[in-house]
Amino acid sequence: MLNEFISNNILYLESDEKFGTKLVDLFLNNRYEISWAKNEEEAVFKYQYHKPNILICNIILEDKNIINLIQNLKKKDSKLKIVIVTNNFESENLLKCINLGISNYLEKNNFVFEKIISLIEVKNSFANDKPLNKFILGEGFVYNIDTKELLDRNKIIVPLNTQERQLIELLLKNKNNYVPYHQIQSVLGKVKDVSIDSLRTTIRIIRKKTYSDIIKNLSGYGYKINFFSGELIYQTELDEENKVKNKKLLLIEDSIEISNTLKKELKGFSLECDCSLTYNDSKKLIEENTYDYIILNLHLPDKDGIDLLNSIKSISDSRIIVLTADSDIHLKEYLYLQGVLDYVEKSRNTQYLAYTLYKTIFNIENNDSLNNVLVVDSSKLVCDHICDLLIPRNYNVTIKYSITDGLSFLKDRKVDLVIIDLDLLGESCFETLNLIKNSYKELPIILLSSVKKSSTNRDAFKNGASEVLSKPLLAEEFILKVDLWVDYHRKIHQIKSQQQLLNEYKLIVDKASIVSKTDLEGQITYVNETFCKISGYTEEELLGQSHNIVRHHDMPTEVFTEVWDTIKEKKQIWHGQIKNKRKDGSAYYVDSYVMPILNVRNEVVEYIALRNYISEKEFYNL
Repeated sequence: MLNEFISNNILYLESDEKFGTKLVDLFLNNRYEISWAKNEEEAVFKYQYHKPNILICNIILEDKNIINLIQNLKKKDSKLKIVIVTNNFESENLLKCINLGISNYLEKNNFVFEKIISLIEVKNSFANDKPLNKFILGEGFVYNIDTKELLDRNKIIVPLNTQERQLIELLLKNKNNYVPYHQIQSVLGKVKDVSIDSLRTTIRIIRKKTYSDIIKNLSGYGYKINFFSGELIYQTELDEENKVKNKKLLLIEDSIEISNTLKKELKGFSLECDCSLTYNDSKKLIEENTYDYIILNLHLPDKDGIDLLNSIKSISDSRIIVLTADSDIHLKEYLYLQGVLDYVEKSRNTQYLAYTLYKTIFNIENNDSLNNVLVVDSSKLVCDHICDLLIPRNYNVTIKYSITDGLSFLKDRKVDLVIIDLDLLGESCFETLNLIKNSYKELPIILLSSVKKSSTNRDAFKNGASEVLSKPLLAEEFILKVDLWVDYHRKIHQIKSQQQLLNEYKLIVDKASIVSKTDLEGQITYVNETFCKISGYTEEELLGQSHNIVRHHDMPTEVFTEVWDTIKEKKQIWHGQIKNKRKDGSAYYVDSYVMPILNVRNEVVEYIALRNYISEKEFYNL
């Protein structure tokens, strides 16, 4: 669902918080999805989880040269596009980059964003022929460009006159900037003169119909629409994530500035958020309200650290996400074992921070189907550890302590991920693994191994393992891998379901209509049985022929000129009635729809025509 409006997946590596915040903000404001890592360890995890095809990075992270990391990532994916953004121009680093085939070496400055975009050639939603049509304006209000309708949180149309509609669309075209008064007056004044007073009246009416902050004013300059850029990037998710909408959050954070800004950004994702600055205030709110999630800073004025976490857990059953400025890997591991859902490091870029929190909640709330995990391990300690990590994240975990019981369970139940202790597979472990994979081809398998050998990993992957993780498990890595492979299995299932649905559509269309497909030159590539019966030709006689084979000489040339102009140039559906000729020379008449089939770049790849048989009287309107 992410990546509906962008063609690339970007990973950004930068430890300089000030510069990183600026660059990430620019990407987000321009509708690109970007994952930000601030150190080498985080970069490795995010690379494994997000599988980016574009890497933007500094040479130095936290005073550490990361050329070796870049080299390793390039080995894993030779097609990975890399852009270096740095102030470190040492000849040794330049030489290593050249040897890695990296020629994109940019100076870190205020103009680098435009240079990056020109290098990676990412096409956003407004660069293609299918622009985004819905814009979320906060407080549940959505404007649809296609229908020119403003809907409230209950999807009821808010009545707008022409001038109000024009003003909203003008502000949306310039959504990231204030639009000067004179520009607004010029655009709206094409119909009739617009004074400053009448403009202010129009805005007051829009605010009254919606809410007071929908349009902001910069005194003495102009107006700007209250638009959350994060909402635009993830529009498809927001349309589909009813489970996430209106989830109630408690943000426990001692910074008023961070709390207020983060609350506003989270509201853009339809997440209701109360704020508290101290433990005592939080306790009172928890006693009076029910919260789905608590976002918790571990350092508060009146309580601190693990004691604070335990105190919150003792008074609330809400799921907890830790928000912290610390980067302590040992603390992180401990917190995951305590059932904390995520460990999110603070960033001055609250927009990015809000999205990170939203994604955690989104993944968990949508983890309610195809989430069955089978764990086969003889160690109760390991199994309990896995349950502690996965059950809070809505996984259904089944434990089996022997391979025999595990295989028996697989035969009877639907499983979306199998986690197996390599030692349990016995001496012929890889043969057993291969047999499991052959029986359940699409089922992801994670192996747990106490042996750290490259040959073991190689044989495991060759025989069907999706992942090999070393014992003892690192909590964050384990969770990321489970999320990754379960999501992979879901997508495979969705693709198969869609394919089955398409086949069923095709079946009913084939039964009810006369169907044919042609290539770009008009040569027939597919005909159904009904087409053959009505035309008198066999399938073999039709395939590879021009569609002119059934063209009747009574049909004017202008009709087919119009057809090609509509489907090829305008890329639209043509509808009309056509007189065709059978193989024996007799005529038959059809009501015809001809449609171009477009790829993701809006290019025509083939044409399909659906026709229904009509009588001669219907054709001549007799």
